[in-house]
Amino acid sequence: MTNDRENRRSRILLIAILFLVTLFGYSLIPKLGDGDELRAQSVLEFITGTARVLAWPIQLFPLAWLSVAAWSIHALLKRKALSRVDAFFIGLAMWVFLQAIAIAYGRGHSLIAVPSRYTDTLLLGLIANLYFGCRLFQASQYIPRPFLRVAGRTSMVALGICMALFFGVATIDGVLEANITQASRQSTLFVTRALLHDPTIDVDKFELPYPRKPRLAMLLADSTMQQLLRIDKNDLPLPCDAKRVGLLSRMVCAAEAIVPHNPLGLFARSERKSPDRSLSKCHLDDFSGGSSATNLPANLPVRFTGWVISDNFPYFSVFNQPRILLLGKDVEYAVTGVAHARPDVATALKSARYHWTGVDITTSASGVAAGDYEIAIRNANSVPCKTGTFVHKP
Repeated sequence: MTNDRENRRSRILLIAILFLVTLFGYSLIPKLGDGDELRAQSVLEFITGTARVLAWPIQLFPLAWLSVAAWSIHALLKRKALSRVDAFFIGLAMWVFLQAIAIAYGRGHSLIAVPSRYTDTLLLGLIANLYFGCRLFQASQYIPRPFLRVAGRTSMVALGICMALFFGVATIDGVLEANITQASRQSTLFVTRALLHDPTIDVDKFELPYPRKPRLAMLLADSTMQQLLRIDKNDLPLPCDAKRVGLLSRMVCAAEAIVPHNPLGLFARSERKSPDRSLSKCHLDDFSGGSSATNLPANLPVRFTGWVISDNFPYFSVFNQPRILLLGKDVEYAVTGVAHARPDVATALKSARYHWTGVDITTSASGVAAGDYEIAIRNANSVPCKTGTFVHKP
């Protein structure tokens, strides 16, 4: 009895000492104010971030941690002393769990995917969960057989549902990844151009993933920092219409302007839409090499090239594709294409947000009825923007 009390006191003392060491270590961590914007901004965002971190690598919900939870309940019901191996792995699992909570708090704002630098820690949690899964398998021999069969069937049904949900979410993640990649390319181009070439370009907060833009500009302008990062202003990409662009770069720009960006929908047929005319900002640069009062060919491909902007949808994305509209007297035709970069538009308007505003669509007018039409460009759910170009379908 005396030994139990002494052991309990020594354990409490050890826990108190470790807690004080933890507080002291936390006080030594440097406080970086630039990362405040990355923290979880609400309780809901913190809970969502924690679930997403613990769900790695499935990215659905913490399925892998069910083994730790189930074994913990089993151990509490049995009330048996933990072995040294069990104590080690339960400690490892709890440590990884606390790390996941810290990650969700410190990087939980708009957390879409777990950064790769944290996956090494989360991998240790998967190892601990695998161990407890094996321990549950060992403990299953003491469970009554009828109960075990019911539990097994229920687990298989739940696993099938989770796999179906996982593949559905994985498909959505693929679309989101394409959208994020497009936004990342846009950010990279305009960060370099705005901070090193043209400071008058407005790089808003969405396209510049850095909390303090003036500080970043100051760092990149420092000669020592440019040497460390190997930044050479002469080697940075410039718009296609710049005077310093070499012959090879001009050829690449010309090829980008000619090759359609939607090869799968090269001859997509037009579809009827209800007329909805209004004004916005747009321009049709080229209509199959012609201008206004051009006849629409019946069986040949038709190419539309231009740009469109609006206040609500300033740029295109995976979920916001451009549409060319043919506005007739009583009918409207629309065809959807894929956006492409227009750095010249962004440069002229002095804003990086107008980089992905280009429209380049090749389609067929075989389904268009005879008549006169005005060409308009539409941006997502915004109102159509009339370009002032008229065409005739014989």
